[in-house]
Amino acid sequence: MMENLWKLDEVITIDTLPEEIIKQQCQYLKQLTEGRVIGNVKRYSGPLSSYSYKQLGVADAIAEATGGSYTVNVDIQEKLGDVGSVPEIYFSYEFYLTSPNTPKYKFRVMFFSYVKGQYPIDLVLDSDIAADIRTSTSIDCVSEGDFMDTLARILNSEKVRSVVNALHALSTESSA
Repeated sequence: MMENLWKLDEVITIDTLPEEIIKQQCQYLKQLTEGRVIGNVKRYSGPLSSYSYKQLGVADAIAEATGGSYTVNVDIQEKLGDVGSVPEIYFSYEFYLTSPNTPKYKFRVMFFSYVKGQYPIDLVLDSDIAADIRTSTSIDCVSEGDFMDTLARILNSEKVRSVVNALHALSTESSA
């Protein structure tokens, strides 16, 4: 008999959806701050990392005439909201902080995505958070335990704590 080449016993499936884990943490944050700081998890359909593109139009003609090129570099942390598409087999989300008193302000903590129903979960962190927890801006979490450990480090980073404190202070000042 031929050897079984399928290694499906190595597939780690998701018991608790990552977005549900983060939503529960958002509920804890809301309770701890008496509703003054809010964490949100929203479906996301844009690119999950920084990218570059060539600008089309008059700038191209000028760039070509001068021997250069006109490339636009986009830092993904600077762009909020939907700006593209991700294949439908992926679930992609953004996790951000805001407050009722600053409805137009969002601090994006991270993007996260995964293939339907299984690990790894790919995280793309804010660069300051990544520096605080001494990791790269892109992390793969290979199990729920790995995801929970990484999420705890992210939520307790200096940057996240600073943003939560600032949003809480702004909310407290405006309600006084």
